[in-house]
Amino acid sequence: MKLTILGLFFFPFLLIGQNHFTEYQNTAMIDHYFSHDIFMGGGAAFIDYDNDGDDDVYLTGGLAMDHFYENNGDGTFTDKSFEVGLLGTQFYFTMGVVAGDIDNDGFKDLFVTTKQSSQNTFGKNLLFKNNGNGTFSDIWGEVSSKDRAQSIGAVFTDYNLDGLLDIYVINYVETASFTTDDNGVINGYSHLCFENTFYENQGNGEFDERGNILKIDDEGCSLAAVSTDYDNDGDMDIYVANDFGIFIQPNGLYKNVLNNTIISYDEVGTETGADVAMYGMGIAVGDVDRDLDLDYYITNFGKNVFLQNDGGSFTNITDATGTGDEFIVDSLLAVAWGTAFLDVDNDSDLDLYVANGYIPSPDFLESQLFMNDKLYINEGNLQFVDTDTTYGIQNKYTTRGMAYSDYDNDGDLDILAVVLNVPMNQPGWKTLLYRNEKGNEKNWLQVSLEGVEVNRDAYGSKIIVYAGGQAFLEEVSGGSSHCSHNSSRIHFGLNDMMTVDSVEVLWTGGKRRQMVYDLDANQVLQITEDTTIAYLSDTTTVSNYDLKIDRPTLDIIPNPTNDIINVSFKNNAFTGELFLYNALGQLEKQATIPKRQGQYIWDVSALNEGIYFLTYSSDQVLLTKKVVLKK
Repeated sequence: MKLTILGLFFFPFLLIGQNHFTEYQNTAMIDHYFSHDIFMGGGAAFIDYDNDGDDDVYLTGGLAMDHFYENNGDGTFTDKSFEVGLLGTQFYFTMGVVAGDIDNDGFKDLFVTTKQSSQNTFGKNLLFKNNGNGTFSDIWGEVSSKDRAQSIGAVFTDYNLDGLLDIYVINYVETASFTTDDNGVINGYSHLCFENTFYENQGNGEFDERGNILKIDDEGCSLAAVSTDYDNDGDMDIYVANDFGIFIQPNGLYKNVLNNTIISYDEVGTETGADVAMYGMGIAVGDVDRDLDLDYYITNFGKNVFLQNDGGSFTNITDATGTGDEFIVDSLLAVAWGTAFLDVDNDSDLDLYVANGYIPSPDFLESQLFMNDKLYINEGNLQFVDTDTTYGIQNKYTTRGMAYSDYDNDGDLDILAVVLNVPMNQPGWKTLLYRNEKGNEKNWLQVSLEGVEVNRDAYGSKIIVYAGGQAFLEEVSGGSSHCSHNSSRIHFGLNDMMTVDSVEVLWTGGKRRQMVYDLDANQVLQITEDTTIAYLSDTTTVSNYDLKIDRPTLDIIPNPTNDIINVSFKNNAFTGELFLYNALGQLEKQATIPKRQGQYIWDVSALNEGIYFLTYSSDQVLLTKKVVLKK
């Protein structure tokens, strides 16, 4: 196992009495807005394109050229749009962007979705290969006729667990059509939508379109999608947010059906309660209730929807959590787009950001031109409080995509919100970078994964941090919310916890677990997949190895010790083997532990003083603890 601990450079800018967030785009030298013509699009991706340990930024430009900002490592960026090779994007109407290493060469590539080009009504999408020398080259041919669509966003996923990133593309309106009442007033939508597309990575730079074959060619005018393991069975499912849901097609949840002979998706939205009929626009993913499964928040024209995961089915808890974000004033509805769960104050609870923004609508839907983005602070117990600009989130311009990263490497999460040039006759538009000034007053841990047998980015892997008697789960995602992609470095707020008991990585596919023990807070871990760890049994899945309640643990009392090791088991549901290794990796002792045995005592008086490692292994569990012998 390769484990690297990376130091961070802290910027001493904390000022007494300042806002939690400050608008920092001018100081950071980000000068951008999204130039629109249909009020759609506007995405951002944080990507460490040069592997120097800090996140750079890609921003789509719409009618204008896209922008690429290289992180200088001092809190500022340099515009490298021309140098990296983005001049050609001025000929396309770019919409969204995601980052992922399609060829596992160690350099993240970029997939950019488009609406049209200057030559065509609908232009092809763009796949920018990272050449590893500070430049990108578009290598996306017209994979199929379906590629020419009004593509909004995309997500990387490894659906067949072959270690290669596939691409799911969500598409929007092909032909606009409306329903009317007897007086000819518009009262609904009957648009024809482009079907979504799925491109399977062939490993040679080529992709095959398989959306229809895999039964995931959703035709609901999609505006967001996430690749996520909603049912904890180890493979990657896909959740799609569809616009005009009550008129055309509700949100879709596609369960990955992966076995030895057939790989496809089953639409399970109705049976799970995820098929919300709404104007679905963005999706946030996070284990908000800390029960080790993933919850989802979907933005809307009107009241947003918070779906609590009850072990593979969902309950709408929007009202109970206070996160509806429905009205601006009186009956005027908010229009929400990009969104994310993130711990902005490092108190170990996931907070919620919602990017709001105007869009024209018929009379039966009323919105207001100016509406503020929202930051909801989680006060625990699933109770959220709207900060109402008191944290410094004061953007009233039209926002679409948003993404987060600890871009300045100071131990807290910063937020980027993409702004459109709305209204057209008013200046002042500027994409906003909200710099977090106070989050690092509390403790944190960040984890970066590198796959070896799984995809290099480890998209689809889960990370569980055990600290202070609690467990905190995050999923490494191949795309985020609306048109955008958050940083791939996973952030955990730890509040006042100074140490971490262990970090568990469940690598993509759920068949290999890896543990790191006894860590100090306030550091970045780089963990490379250890391929020497045996796979779990082929019949084992995360769902039948219950992470939420019956996760086995072992404790060693006393530790340090001099003659006796008393191993205490909790929730020991399996028959397994107990091994004691010395610091050189040599086996000193071994024993078989029966199922349900709660305690085992070893005489170690004959062993020399030093560091030892105690490992419990079964077909479904691998646990390790450090033991100190003192004579």
